[in-house]
Amino acid sequence: MSLSGSDRVGIITSDLAGVIHSANDRFLSMVGYDRGDLPLRSDNMTPPEWRPLDLAHAQELQRTGVSAEWEKEYLHKDGTRIPVRIAVSPLEGSRDQCVCIIQRLETTRDAQGTLRGNEHYFRGLFEQIPLMYFKMNHDGDVLAVNSYGAAELGYRPAELIGKPVLDVFHPEDRATVLSQFKLLLEKPGKVARWEFRKMRKDGSVLWVRELARAVGEPCGDLAVLVACHDITTEREAKDLLQSHHDRLKVLTGRLARAEENERQRISAHLHDVLGQKLAMLKVKLGMLRAQPDARNVAGSLKKMEVEIDDLIAGTRSLTFELSSPILRELGLGPALRALCQQKELITEIQFAFDGSTRTELQNEPRMIVYRMVSELMFNAIKHAQCKRVTVSLLEDGGRLRILVADDGVGFDPGAIAEPGGLSTGFGLFNVREQLEQLSGSLHLDSRPGGGTRATVTIPFQEAR
Repeated sequence: MSLSGSDRVGIITSDLAGVIHSANDRFLSMVGYDRGDLPLRSDNMTPPEWRPLDLAHAQELQRTGVSAEWEKEYLHKDGTRIPVRIAVSPLEGSRDQCVCIIQRLETTRDAQGTLRGNEHYFRGLFEQIPLMYFKMNHDGDVLAVNSYGAAELGYRPAELIGKPVLDVFHPEDRATVLSQFKLLLEKPGKVARWEFRKMRKDGSVLWVRELARAVGEPCGDLAVLVACHDITTEREAKDLLQSHHDRLKVLTGRLARAEENERQRISAHLHDVLGQKLAMLKVKLGMLRAQPDARNVAGSLKKMEVEIDDLIAGTRSLTFELSSPILRELGLGPALRALCQQKELITEIQFAFDGSTRTELQNEPRMIVYRMVSELMFNAIKHAQCKRVTVSLLEDGGRLRILVADDGVGFDPGAIAEPGGLSTGFGLFNVREQLEQLSGSLHLDSRPGGGTRATVTIPFQEAR
């Protein structure tokens, strides 16, 4: 009998005493021997603990003529152990000879171990990688979901498997999701990208960006694979940016109208007040030249002096509104005190100023702070229906703090957050925009009927 025909398994002939008379190359390579070493004794190649098992199978073969397969180890010529599976049957025409088929188990076990290790590794990746993974059948039922994805939605995987995936989408998005799902099934292999809202188990909403693809299964059906991640923060920032953009468009229109109204007001003031009064003074001076009576001339001159004083006061008031010389020359504290005095002269509201600062600001930050306080005072005059406004200026550690408080009707601060809200919206929006340049903050404390306190805080290092 030739034993050289198989290179996949070892084949030997042996007697029941365990003497190996012939072997194929595969077996000899397996145990590290060559043909010159034949015959070999199986006992010498078997670890002691396996020898009773060999004897039991030899006895069974002698008694019954058959023996079940068994696993054991051979000792390699270098002493290492070789796990094998043995199948044995009597050699035809012989009472004490048998043929053994020997399969090495190490390769199989290693492959199985590697496969199990890889399966464990990729299962760990699937379960814990910070992305939500779903697998659905062609009906949209969840076949698999990783632990991370289920947890992000507030579920355990078992609660989602077998359920329609549409259940975890926002009701308003489900129709669109379903149409996209159908398109995937019509174009297997094509990757689709979209953004939808999902619903957590507790009812909260999150935005997700998804990549989806339909793939063929071994059974011939199509499955849909989806990987998605949470973009709620990104969408909220995008929506907030769009809200600011929309609001800015509204406020820009208001600004254009406000600038035009201001130009008209200044123009009317120059024409109606200064222009007319100067024209009248010119007429009166002409009349004086024609007066022969010196006493009448003196009385007219006195009246003209009063009118000139009014013109000077009006000019100063206008100059103050456009640009404060006190701010440039003396600093923020004196300028705010003078602003309070000027506002009290032209309104029926009592203005009070308190405080000073030892640390003076640079020109641009000083002007920004002055404009902000002026804007807050203007809001109080126009909207608060108040009798008293207090402006406080103080240093708080490394920060400059300005408080503008009134005893007026108050308002809901949330009402100015939307485009088209309170008419104070642009003024406060403008204040906040300017504060961003100085890393500052504006805090409004107000309620209907309870007055308003606006606190501006600016780090000194940003304003020096």
